[in-house]
Amino acid sequence: NPSPIPEVTWDTGLKEMNETWKGAIACLGVAVFFVMTIGIIYWQVVDQPNKNWILKGSFSGLIWERRTQTLVIQTLTEDKTFAEIDVENVGNTDIEVPFVRNMCWLNKTEFCYTWDSVAEVKISLESDEDSDTECYSVTWTPIHCHVDLK
Repeated sequence: NPSPIPEVTWDTGLKEMNETWKGAIACLGVAVFFVMTIGIIYWQVVDQPNKNWILKGSFSGLIWERRTQTLVIQTLTEDKTFAEIDVENVGNTDIEVPFVRNMCWLNKTEFCYTWDSVAEVKISLESDEDSDTECYSVTWTPIHCHVDLK
């Protein structure tokens, strides 16, 4: 009496691993990728400087200080501060400004920014190499003036 189910030889799928070096290389590749990812995250979060140079002259520059939310004009060696502009109370005080983006980034001698559509600031750097001087011009313009006339 022939059986309706044909006879089949079963393959368990277990095979000898003759090339274990391929697995070791794959494991090393994953480890290198993991270390690189941790390094990039560390570089972006921890190793970044707290100061961001926005304008740089020959001996002084303009910095955006994230912690205090101020624009600082100081020497490039950061040993002498000439002026600090506190922008923390400009516009909406509930919103923290993590970084100020220069709207005049193509022009390396000017910094332009608008705070919450309340005020525009433009800082220009003019340097005279003959007399070794640098002059900063700060223009602070309110966008909406509220004037009551009686």
